[in-house]
Amino acid sequence: MRSRIITGGGVKRWRPGVLATVLLFSLALCPQGLALAGETVAEQLLDIMKARHEITQKQYRDLKKQAEQEKAAMKAAITRQVEKQLEARKAVAAAVPEKELTQKQKTAIAEQVKKQAEEQKKAQSADIEAQVRKAHAQVEKEKNPNGFHTVWRNGIVTQSDDGLFKLHVGGYAEVDFGAMNSDAQLKEMAKSLSTSSTTYLSNGYGTEIRRLRPTMSGTLWGNIDFESQMDFGDGNTRVANLWARVNDVPYIGNIQIGHQKENFSLEELTSDEWTTFMERALPNTFAVGNVNKDYNTGVKVYDQELDKRMTWALGGYISQNNGAGSFWGNYGNTDLDVRLTALPWYVDKGWDILHIGLSYSYKDRSASTATLDYDSTPEFHITNLYTIETGEIPCTGANTINPELGLGVGPFSLHAEYFNAMVNANSKLANATPSNLAGTKIYNPDFDGYYAEVSYLLTGENRPYDVDEGIFTRPIPLHNYSWKTGGWGAWELTARVSNANLDSGGITGGDETDFTAGVNWYLNPNFKVTMNYIFANIYDRTYVVGSGASAKLKSLNDANANILAMRMLFDF
Repeated sequence: MRSRIITGGGVKRWRPGVLATVLLFSLALCPQGLALAGETVAEQLLDIMKARHEITQKQYRDLKKQAEQEKAAMKAAITRQVEKQLEARKAVAAAVPEKELTQKQKTAIAEQVKKQAEEQKKAQSADIEAQVRKAHAQVEKEKNPNGFHTVWRNGIVTQSDDGLFKLHVGGYAEVDFGAMNSDAQLKEMAKSLSTSSTTYLSNGYGTEIRRLRPTMSGTLWGNIDFESQMDFGDGNTRVANLWARVNDVPYIGNIQIGHQKENFSLEELTSDEWTTFMERALPNTFAVGNVNKDYNTGVKVYDQELDKRMTWALGGYISQNNGAGSFWGNYGNTDLDVRLTALPWYVDKGWDILHIGLSYSYKDRSASTATLDYDSTPEFHITNLYTIETGEIPCTGANTINPELGLGVGPFSLHAEYFNAMVNANSKLANATPSNLAGTKIYNPDFDGYYAEVSYLLTGENRPYDVDEGIFTRPIPLHNYSWKTGGWGAWELTARVSNANLDSGGITGGDETDFTAGVNWYLNPNFKVTMNYIFANIYDRTYVVGSGASAKLKSLNDANANILAMRMLFDF
């Protein structure tokens, strides 16, 4: 039996296909009406924010009233839209001929209704999201009338809403524990080098505040970055980073001016928080000279090329022999550095990666009082005994080259570097040092060294890569350590071999090879525990016994030391 409607003009038939279409359309709109009958998402979020005391009672009332008004307006708009659609359907029904609609026509109409219903649902969702954003914006505006907001992001970060200004207050601290046992040769050397003011120990245990560095960094006007960092570790106070950088200068790149690390060596440029081992490898002395001269004042220009698959850096620095960042002296005490890096293989944002690099440094020491010295402890900073040491070398300068290699395949990493320092000191006469008698002739020493290290993250993380700086950073645990959730953080096994040979051209500072095994436990992104075992083996190191006319040289040959050390590091 056909359905009919009564009108002033008599009886007209309303085809079943048209009736089904109207019913489908009404059912499609029904969920929207039901959604508006209860609380909107914006109203629910306001209730949650009120319960958490994130907004005041007045803010809640005002925003709730606004949300209800917007909900009513939306409901009225949807009602008007439904009425228009029904009128349109009636017009279509009136125009339908007496002949029955085909199945194909019915299907087409149903699809059209379904499509319109989906579009209306999307529009409703967009309106709700707009309500939420508007509510949050209003709350933040009342909280921060000056347009700044503060969050925790590995430290306290205050940032303007337009992103032009940002201040990060943080820092990091390293606390070390360790013990060292040496053979009779190293014990005798430590005793012989000791003075009334300094006692050297090759056997013993101890602790050290290795680094304590409060840091402030940020952005000014969107294009100038800065960093200020002091170091109160190791019983001393010194300037670490104190620089400003102008970003994105046309045709140049980035210009960084101030007290900073020189652009040389992959391991040296890697932050102390992110190094794989407690201390950098033996040949790091060729990057910094003396172990406490790793920051100098100068200018660095750098940038990225080929969609950040390549970096380059040029720098000029005044070499300083103190931690205050100050120098006054004759011309001829500067360092000039060049560094290039490339990524021939870079997959999944560095999950698989091959880094290659090359650094070159020219150290000008033409000033009459300028010298160079290279030395190192056995990758254990608590001890005050330098197992290899050249003493101060009078020279006119040195050329140092440094190829780099970094490979990452998921949780596996391999890093390696080679260093070659060619010192210009032909026929110079050495001063009396721990390694040389006064008057020893020096003939252009040619020192070198290397290291190779591997690591594997047992918990599945990888070691990320900073494409802007051309360095590796630290792993971020997939699951932070927590008894409640069962997370164990990230665990990493490590191994390294390193060598530095300071025997050349009349200098017998020693040839040392260290073997290190370790484990790193990253409890979360801000807390790390490191344990290292180090076996040090030293050959051909001479040292002076006595003084004046009675002074004589003694040598280390196959001297050994065993070291066990642990570090607790936290940063923010």
